[in-house]
Amino acid sequence: MFYKLKRPTDIDWFDLFQLEHPDRAIGIITQMRGPRYQGQASMRLIDGLGQLCPGGHINPGVVERAMRSGEFFLIPYTEAMSPMLHQVNTNAQGSPQTSEWQLTTNTFSEHLTSTLHFLIRQTPKPVFVAAAVRQKAKPASAAAKKA
Repeated sequence: MFYKLKRPTDIDWFDLFQLEHPDRAIGIITQMRGPRYQGQASMRLIDGLGQLCPGGHINPGVVERAMRSGEFFLIPYTEAMSPMLHQVNTNAQGSPQTSEWQLTTNTFSEHLTSTLHFLIRQTPKPVFVAAAVRQKAKPASAAAKKA
C-alpha cells in the first residue's frame, strides 16, 4: 500500500502535514480504474479504498465528489506531492516559537475549507515527553554511616 484513504474523523496530527490536494488525489485514484494497476491489485495500493469504492469499482464521479467535499482525504505513506496544508512560523524576534496552518491554495470548496479549519482546530497535538536524566546517588552522610 502506498496511500491511505481516511475520513475526517480518522485524521491524526501527523496526517495534517500529508493531506494530498483533491486534484492530485482524484487523479491518483481514478487512474487506478480496473482490477489491476501496474500489476498490483488497486485495492491493495490504497488502504481504505473499499470505503469509497465498494467491490473495487472506481467511479470517477463518486471519487471527485468525495475528495472535493472533504468526505475523504488521501494520505501518502511518504511525503505528499501536493499538500493542502503547511505550517508557517509566525514568531517575532525574541518571542516563543509559534506557527499557524495555511491552506496552500484557495481553490477548495467552502465545505472542504471548513472541514480543513475544523481539523486544524480539533485534531489534538501529540504530547512530547522529554527524557528524564537520573542523577547519581548522594554520598551517605557521616551520621548515617555511624548508625
